[in-house]
Amino acid sequence: MAKTRFKKEDWIQLGLDVLKSDGPSALTVENLCLKANRTRGSFYHHFADHDAFLIGLAEHWRQHFNLAFFERLTDEPQGVTRLSALNTMASDLDLGLEVAIRQLAQRSEPVAQLIHEIDQMRLDYLEQIYLSMGRDFAVSARQITELEYASFLGAILLWPDMGKDRQQAFAKVIPTMLGLIERERT
Repeated sequence: MAKTRFKKEDWIQLGLDVLKSDGPSALTVENLCLKANRTRGSFYHHFADHDAFLIGLAEHWRQHFNLAFFERLTDEPQGVTRLSALNTMASDLDLGLEVAIRQLAQRSEPVAQLIHEIDQMRLDYLEQIYLSMGRDFAVSARQITELEYASFLGAILLWPDMGKDRQQAFAKVIPTMLGLIERERT
């Protein structure tokens, strides 16, 4: 029985799975081919070189775990409603993959550049939400944004296995501190 063709998307998905489970050092062509039960020729049919594959992984992450989120938010009203929707969607992120893609960026300059672009896009998007509120906060919208984003990234490094409930509660801390949402009584 003939093997089904291993498509580019299959290599990307395998790469994401391996990256998340085994880390960036496991993303060698040899290891990927072994796990896929395919030849190097099959791999190089889809990718000019290993860097092209790594960039493909990062591009997939950008499209499916970032740009798609922003697109889903376009129907949400600006302000606190959009901030709440963004925080809810962020709690659906695969935190293991978020950490792993950042580990990969430490080893690959092209991936690092792409991750930097995504970070800037995320910061700009969140800043626009705060600016749309038209409030006069004690600090700038950019400073609030940077603090909130740094808190998010720090939290996933400190508690990579934090559950969705804890992540959602954590996402409410800064908006609560700013008086944008009511403090939950426990």
